Amino acid sequence: MKAITRTKLCKFRARLLELFWQPLKRGETHPAEKFLARVIAGRDGLELMRWGVLTTWYSEDVRVMAVYILRLLPRLKECGDEAWRVALVAQALKSEDPSLRGAALFSAAQWGGSALLDVLMSHAETDWVLEDYQYKIIGAMARDSMERALRE
Repeated sequence: MKAITRTKLCKFRARLLELFWQPLKRGETHPAEKFLARVIAGRDGLELMRWGVLTTWYSEDVRVMAVYILRLLPRLKECGDEAWRVALVAQALKSEDPSLRGAALFSAAQWGGSALLDVLMSHAETDWVLEDYQYKIIGAMARDSMERALRE
């Protein structure tokens, strides 16, 4: 994160706070999607996304922003490689905040892949509702993986 200035981080957070007043709805493009896509395309984009998810939730007043970012990232076509996604989800699953862990589970399910399946299988969820959600995602991802393997 050496290349990212404090000013850039503050501008990123301020713009997201403006955009996230609007609700996130399934099947609709959220105004933040275009902004996040532009940020990701920039030189420090993926590092800003990682910062946006993994550090903003420490602040009580903007905690929901991290959840929104994590739920929006799978909607973006060019959003990091598998290693970046795995690291992001694994880190978010370590959060004490159940809403951030839930968003991490959601993103893992949307992105899919065997590496994320491994992360979910090794995660020990403490919230019983999220644990049930985690098991459902693991089951669906495992079925998808087996079906792909049978086709190949």
